[in-house]
Amino acid sequence: MIGGEICEGQVIPPSFYPIVGLSFLKAIDLRKELMADWSKDTIMHGEQGFEHYRPLLIGETLRIEGEITDVYEKKGKRPFDVITIESIGKDRKGVKVFLSRSVILIFK
Repeated sequence: MIGGEICEGQVIPPSFYPIVGLSFLKAIDLRKELMADWSKDTIMHGEQGFEHYRPLLIGETLRIEGEITDVYEKKGKRPFDVITIESIGKDRKGVKVFLSRSVILIFK
């Protein structure tokens, strides 16, 4: 932003990519799909990997497709679920612009 104006077409910093990559999580009902309850479970971000195939630009439209690719339980002092999520960002032409992989931990 320069002087309060958005500079369309400029490159978005790579540190912003994870926010874009996980944006599809807003559409997931955690209680129903992951059996997680924000009011009593502890939910942590475990790790993240990101591949970008070209720079993302301010003002461009992306389609984010997300998928839960793995779920398993780990035992310990307090059992927890490990959930792996993969999301793919595509531009208006359907060309893949990034791939994001995230691990979320849900302590029960």
